Amino acid sequence: MATELRIVTLTVGQTAPTGCHGVGYNGGIVWEGEEGTCPEQFISVPMTLTEYKGIIQLPQINADVNEYINNYYDVGTQQTFTAIYTKRSTPDAARNYLDPVWDWIETVMTYYYGKKTDITNATTLTALRAITWDFETFDATKPNVSLQALMDSLSD
Repeated sequence: MATELRIVTLTVGQTAPTGCHGVGYNGGIVWEGEEGTCPEQFISVPMTLTEYKGIIQLPQINADVNEYINNYYDVGTQQTFTAIYTKRSTPDAARNYLDPVWDWIETVMTYYYGKKTDITNATTLTALRAITWDFETFDATKPNVSLQALMDSLSD
């Protein structure tokens, strides 16, 4: 049997049927199961693959890439790197020190956008499920650049 996606609306006193993701959408929650097996006591409407991608897969990969990069370089550090890099008076040595960070982030983001395109272009749930990602593959190439070392070099 084929897999079916539905948006299930619960009434007072009902608990979510098996197969619910616990993700709210359009007044209900996402349910996934074998076609024709959504329990009849629930009010449900079909959900498109495009809707599913937009509330399950795409938000997950977005969260994962942000968490991955921010784990190494938090938003404040990234903003400080950017501010220092773009300041006209910043010495070339400081820019050269930061270049590997930009290269690493560009590599991670290229991978991310490739996976995001794969998700967007998937035409079946099976194809969508086959798309996986692992940002930790970039751990080995993460540059050894720190804000403290940059600030120390600028104060010399």
